[in-house]
Amino acid sequence: MTREEQVERIRHKYTALAPLLNERTRRCWAATEAQALGYGGISVVAEAMGIARGTIHAGLTEVQGRGTAVVPRRIRSFGGGRQPTAVKIEG
Repeated sequence: MTREEQVERIRHKYTALAPLLNERTRRCWAATEAQALGYGGISVVAEAMGIARGTIHAGLTEVQGRGTAVVPRRIRSFGGGRQPTAVKIEG
């Protein structure tokens, strides 16, 4: 199977799963796909999904058990992101 065929196959799977994935599960799924491909898998998956190679490396760390074992209820903590303009002016 050529690289282009691999990229297209992974892209097809990802578009089917994307609505169901959050940040963490997307990282872990990408990592397992890269592991299944073997040598060069990280580059192929990064190209197919349009994500950074570092994201896949983080997923590999989590999948291999070196990350946090407990899955948090929220991916991001409360209060993150930009403040509304009204809060900036008052505060």
